[in-house]
This record gives sequence, C-alpha cells and structure tokens, in this order.
Amino acid sequence: MKYILYVLTLLLMLGCGSQKKTVVAEPEPRPSWVSSKPVEGNAYSGIGMAYKSSGSDFIAIAKNNALNDLASEISVNISSNSLFYQIEQDDNLRAEFQANTRLKSKENLEGYELVASYENANEYWVYYKLNKAQFLTLKEKRLQNAIGLAKQFYTNSVQFKEQGLFAESIKFNIKALAALKDYLADPITTTWNDQEVFIIPELYSNLQETVSSIKLIPPQTSIATKRGQAISSSQLYFLATNKNGDKLAGLPVYFFYSGQRITNNQLYTNANGVVGFTINKVTSTNNKEYFQANINMVALVSESTDDPFIRKLVAKISAPEARIEITIEKPQIYIESTELNLDKTMANKYLANAFKQNFIAEGFDIANSKKQADYFLKIEANTQADGMQQKLVSASLYATITFTDHNESLLYEKPISNFKGVQLTTEKAGEDAYRKLASEIDKRYFREMRRKVFD
Repeated sequence: MKYILYVLTLLLMLGCGSQKKTVVAEPEPRPSWVSSKPVEGNAYSGIGMAYKSSGSDFIAIAKNNALNDLASEISVNISSNSLFYQIEQDDNLRAEFQANTRLKSKENLEGYELVASYENANEYWVYYKLNKAQFLTLKEKRLQNAIGLAKQFYTNSVQFKEQGLFAESIKFNIKALAALKDYLADPITTTWNDQEVFIIPELYSNLQETVSSIKLIPPQTSIATKRGQAISSSQLYFLATNKNGDKLAGLPVYFFYSGQRITNNQLYTNANGVVGFTINKVTSTNNKEYFQANINMVALVSESTDDPFIRKLVAKISAPEARIEITIEKPQIYIESTELNLDKTMANKYLANAFKQNFIAEGFDIANSKKQADYFLKIEANTQADGMQQKLVSASLYATITFTDHNESLLYEKPISNFKGVQLTTEKAGEDAYRKLASEIDKRYFREMRRKVFD
C-alpha cells in the first residue's frame, strides 16, 4: 500500500514538473513619432494611422492617410502675380482650388520613402519622408515640361487665329491653360516674343481677347410672325465675324428661344460664317418673345480639356451673344359656314358662332374677308329626319369641318355623322342636334383643332 502511494506521489510530481510556464509578451512601446510628429528641415514628413477594425485594407488606409499628411506639408500659396489671384473672388471656388492643389501635390509625390511602421492590437501606423531638394528638382522638371507643352499649344493657337480659324485657336488656347493647370497659383514666367511674361495670365488674357473679338450679327434685330406659323432659318440666322469683318467658320453656337423648348439647338457656323435655325411652329400666346444665339463656350471647352477646374475658369469669360426680338401677332381667322336644317338655311349659325367665341377667347381675331385671313375655317352641315321615337321626332346632323391656311393647305378636318337631336317636331329636332354639336365644339372639337394646329 505504501508502495502504491509512493508511485502515485512520484507521478504527480513528474506531471507538475512537466508543465511549462506561460510567457506573456510585452507590448512594443509606442515610438516617439507616433506621439509627436518629427520636424525635419530638409524633408517633408507624413504620418498616417488606421484602426484595424476598418477591415482587411487598414494598411492601405494608413498609407493613404500618411501620403495625405505628407502632401499637406507642401504649402499652397497663391501669388499676387498668378492667374488665380487676379481673377478669382469666389470663396467656394478658392477653397476648391486649394483642395484640388493639395490633391495634385499628392498625385505628384515621387521619391518618398518609408521610415517606419508601428502596430498594436488596435492600430496601424505608417511614417513617410520626402527629401525637399529631390521633390523640388522633380517639380521643376515637371514645370518646365508643362511650360514647353503650353508654349507649343499657344503657338498653334496664334497661328490658327491668324488663319481666321477662331474655333481651333480658342481650343488650343484652352489646351495651353490646361497644360499648366497644376500651377495656377504660381507666378510662372517664361520668354514669349522676346519678352518675359507671366505665362498663365498671358494665356487667359489672350483667350478673353479672342473670344470678345467675335461678333454675332443677325440680319435684322426684330421680326413679326403669327401663332401657328413657322419661322425659317432665312429669318433666324446669325453671321459670325471677327473685328475686321472676316467671316468665321466652324464656331459652335447655342440657340435659346423664350417661347418654347427647342431641340437640336447646338449648331456650327458654315463656311460663310452663317448659322441658322428653324422654328417649325410658333405656339406662344405671348405678344413678345426672343431668339438668342451664344458662342457655345461649353462645347469649345469640352473639346479641349476634361479638367473641371479649367472649365470653371473659362466659364467666367463672357461668350458673344445676339438676339432677335419676335413680335407675335394675332392670327386672322375667316369663317365660312353653310348650316342647313332639313335642306333649309338656318337663321342662327350655331356651329360658326361656337367656333367664333372660342377663337376670340383664345386670342385670335376674326377676319371680315378671306383676303385678310391667315386661316380659313369652312363648315358644311345639314340634317335629315329619322322618324318617331316614343312620340318624339328624331333628326340626325351631318357636318364636315375643315381648317386650312392662307395657301389652302389642309391643317385639320373632322367629318361628323349621325349626331342625334330629339324634339316634338323634325325641325326642332334638327335645331336640337345643332345645339348639342355646338356644345361639343366647346368641349372637344375646338381644343382638338387648336392642339393640332397651334400648340
């Protein structure tokens, strides 16, 4: 028994002796750069952190934050000799410009190096550094390349302008500005025509001068028309010239008509510098409208650059415009009506009067003769007896309504048959049918004709 106890005690001691002690690793101490960003005179520094709870891409987030921090150290100063300082008074656009410049600074970061990284259970940190001298050398190289490209575009712009190709001149001028889009706040100088110039304000000033020298000339500043009629491009056209009177081809023009929405209204001047538009039908009920043409700067910018900030700057340049005032006169309507009841002429012309009242209410004039008229309404109507219906007499009305213009072109036609009237006598039944049809003219047929011809 003592032997068994001895063996059990020995086994227990051996078991306890075989257990290893658990070693708890000490957490790595936070480096000083995590708590306090280093200040280095010859380098920019950027530090970024991301929580591991952000997901599997927390390392990429921390690196991106570090690069943003690095870019923010590269100051954005707007020089008084820069284009942006000279023309921009919009605080919102100024803030957008500064944010955009910081983004460009980040995109242009080259030569930065990873100094260190640190992580604990919850955080991941990254520390980048960029040598200032190296950065400025690379920046100067990019700047000189941009200046070279801008000067080439500017040369092309000047040559196109001398050839009278103003659309191409404007587009290459915009391309020259876009080539220097990262330097709008900088006082960049270069030699141009043997003179030292601030190139970006020079480009913008030339663009303003080129655009403002374009003239849009209408053949006449006012025209008259009537509702329902067309206005052809032989009346609605504009001539584009420069200040010397030379005709300018290929310029995009945007049209606006105050009387109604128009489509396909962005056209180009032809070889003779002319661009025109046709309004197929004047539907406005106003006495006055206008038709306006603008040089389409949006189209020129879109064909030149996709940079949103350059587009906004160019949009500040006032585009040449011209307009034609349009007087809309009341159409003259001549009504001819043959209204018979049982083959006999009626004293009261129910249908003609119904149309006449509606025309006047809608702003039309009733002509006294066909020669004065712009439109001609013709009504032919007659009734016939239908027999007895429960001690009452029935009659049917048959009519044809046609509406033509002064050239006798058919605009509207409505045949009406078997329109019933019921009364004590056939004659009164025929009159009843006329009254009912006159009511339908008010409710239906006049509106139907108006929509088709005038709306």
